Amino acid sequence: MNLPARILVIQKNNQWSQSLHPVLQNLGFEITLCKTLPDATFWMSHQKIPLVLMDMGKEVTPEDMAFLRMVREQDPHVSIMVLRETGAKEDRALPIEWGADDCLCKPLDARELMAKLRRMQERYRFTLTNKQTPYVRFSQFTLDRQHRRLLWREDNIVGLTGREFQLLLCLIEAANEVLSREKLAVMVCGRALHDMDRSIDVMVAKLRKKLKAYHGAETLIRSVRGQGYFFGGKVDWS
Repeated sequence: MNLPARILVIQKNNQWSQSLHPVLQNLGFEITLCKTLPDATFWMSHQKIPLVLMDMGKEVTPEDMAFLRMVREQDPHVSIMVLRETGAKEDRALPIEWGADDCLCKPLDARELMAKLRRMQERYRFTLTNKQTPYVRFSQFTLDRQHRRLLWREDNIVGLTGREFQLLLCLIEAANEVLSREKLAVMVCGRALHDMDRSIDVMVAKLRKKLKAYHGAETLIRSVRGQGYFFGGKVDWS
């Protein structure tokens, strides 16, 4: 597939690990297996690892949350899949609030896991290919990543705050993938959302208003009810 093939697997159950390895090997992954979070932290600090598959088991510990935060702050483009023992909605949401991209519950559906890991691979490859490009163009806007500014028709500066710029950049780099409010909060604000926290929605509304002041004919940031937001414009990375 010509995609990043290294994956860090953090496992708490040997039986689960043995059953999963053939699935990962069929996807062409080179597996780095860790049984403790300190070992995983070491590998993340010394190797360029694009994907992490983390088994949290039944209980989410403060150490688990700290590891997720550390990985996300170290490289916001790393893809993190968490596995849990239970399917309760709140149990799936908690790891995502702290930086994971997705959470699956056991017993695992191998086909679903493979599809999601492939999607994570593709997104990482896309980001890796384009992240060195200093300028990103869309709908007569130019996003200057080096100087962290947005230009309209090359010479008019759009007045974005630092967090509004980061929000726009995260949505564009996600390559039309829906990003949850929880994940955006971690990527943009460096924290998890609290109950009744509408800060991401407010930020999106302000960003939309600023973009429409220059280009009112197109809704560039689109909503998916109950899921989050994605960038719907056509992007030129050249």
